[in-house]
Amino acid sequence: MITLLVGHRGTGKSSLLERIASYYRDAGRGIRALDLDRAIVEAEKLPIGAIFSMRGEAEFRSLERSALARLIDEHRAAAEDVFIATGAGLEGPPPPEARCLWVRRPSDPLGRVFVDSGEPDGGRPRLDPEKAPLEEYLGRYGERQKRYRQWSEDVLTVPEGFGFPNPWERGFFLNTLAEVGGILTLPPELFESEARLRAYLARRLAWGVRFELRDDLLGAEELKLALARIPHDRILLSLRKGASHKGAITSLKPGALWDWPAEWALPSTLRPSILSLHEREGGTSVLEAGRRLERLSSKNPKTLLKLAVEARDFDELLEGHRWAMENPGTRSFLPRSTSGRWAWYRMLNKGRFKINFVREGEGSAPDQPYLLEWLRTPDRTATFAAILGNPVLQSHTPAEQLDYFASRGMPVFAVALTEDEWDNGALEALHALGLRAAAVTSPLKLNASRSAKVRTPEAERFQSVNTLHWNEPARCWSGHNTDLDGLRALFEPLRPESQVAVWGAQGTLPLLKSMLPCAAFYSARSGEKRPGPETTADSSPEVVVWGIGRSRQADSKRWPPESWRPSLIIDLNYSEDSPGREYAMRTGARYVSGMAMFRKQAEAQRRYWDTQFTPSS
Repeated sequence: MITLLVGHRGTGKSSLLERIASYYRDAGRGIRALDLDRAIVEAEKLPIGAIFSMRGEAEFRSLERSALARLIDEHRAAAEDVFIATGAGLEGPPPPEARCLWVRRPSDPLGRVFVDSGEPDGGRPRLDPEKAPLEEYLGRYGERQKRYRQWSEDVLTVPEGFGFPNPWERGFFLNTLAEVGGILTLPPELFESEARLRAYLARRLAWGVRFELRDDLLGAEELKLALARIPHDRILLSLRKGASHKGAITSLKPGALWDWPAEWALPSTLRPSILSLHEREGGTSVLEAGRRLERLSSKNPKTLLKLAVEARDFDELLEGHRWAMENPGTRSFLPRSTSGRWAWYRMLNKGRFKINFVREGEGSAPDQPYLLEWLRTPDRTATFAAILGNPVLQSHTPAEQLDYFASRGMPVFAVALTEDEWDNGALEALHALGLRAAAVTSPLKLNASRSAKVRTPEAERFQSVNTLHWNEPARCWSGHNTDLDGLRALFEPLRPESQVAVWGAQGTLPLLKSMLPCAAFYSARSGEKRPGPETTADSSPEVVVWGIGRSRQADSKRWPPESWRPSLIIDLNYSEDSPGREYAMRTGARYVSGMAMFRKQAEAQRRYWDTQFTPSS
């Protein structure tokens, strides 16, 4: 079998190819792992960047198609499985001899800025140099997204930071997953051909999942095909249109489940497997919505109740959770949001709620957990750790701290919350749900400092906390700050005589001023210099420490003065859409990301948590 790895630039297709090869080798199975770009370089005796520069994009795309055809022709008769990593701009249609696996990352929609590709073939030049780097990526995003969706029989979303071998990814590629649990919603593109549906189901029937068939996503013929191909004890038929419900229900065999929306009147003759509520009546609370479900199902005590209303804040999340926990055997709370911010809560209740959905790619709702996230989460966990911040989509903390907390039986989730939510009781709600340890990012470090009743000298000194632990004997939060450890690692390239300007970084200003007493500090919002000593860095800094993320930079729309010509940008962020990357491209400066800082901070956090955990905590 020949599989093409397709996906946006920066998703890690080449590194995934290496991991797939290692999974096969470790299992004693043969594999041919090929990289399309490398094949082009070898054939043309030129780096990819040189081909683009000398011949243009159209000529490169032609070379790309020809090289792919040659690879497939050379390996079509291989006894081993063949995987080929392709470039993000590959044009179709894909060869009929190959299947496509769409490799995604949750951060794909945010875009990426590529300062240094690090590719052995020399990388590729800007395709639209007249545009800003992020605009260039996003300008091609939609068309490529549509292309990958149409091509792909399989989708794999690799969580942020998980670019290392792991058992869940290994199970996916070696087809050894079992007892996965959860429900997968079948998208309409799977029904473009019966062969495509058959290939999709062949792998997943062994996983032990149910398949949701939604009559608002699938037409009559697609439903008919699904009912013929899927064992009915693996089917959940969700009625959302209403017009065809009677025929669909009567076609189900024993073992199948069907879901009736509580928003519709329920005929007395029908006994749904699941009664679901997705919208609250005006002004009603989450709890009142749950009570309504109870009343509607009072004549059918065996009916499973699915409360899938929007949870607007952490109080409403806790309210719905408490309703479900009154009888978790028949109640499932699946909170919804427009941003997908409650996916961690659904993972927290893996194995606890009888109804829980999983997605491999885009899915049918943003709060559905991704498959690999779901697989790494233990069932029925009582406590958990988290990264708390806004935003946290690109955080590597769940990957970095995975093994540490797994040894304590705790998953690690990324939980997005705002400063206002923190001040209005979000931390208390999270504790009630089982939070016992947390890493905290800007802009919440000051909030965390106020919440920590016990603080280390480092936290006291800077009035800032980035590490929390629940102190059970004292019944309060203890706080620590490891920013100093991280900044020492990040600032290693600095010479004592370096002229440094700090742009932004409001959340860590006291700490930065203690480390860089001769630096000039600037507000990224106003562009004005903060109070401090006069320095030559005011007009011509050699080094700019970048301390503002994409969302806040987008709000201010302000960049450092045009007269600055730094030779080095040190970014406090490690996200791939950081405007610090773009500023390095604008100035031609060498770029250092905040990854070294993050890893050193994380290491220091583990040392702190080691001093705090007790058998009872």
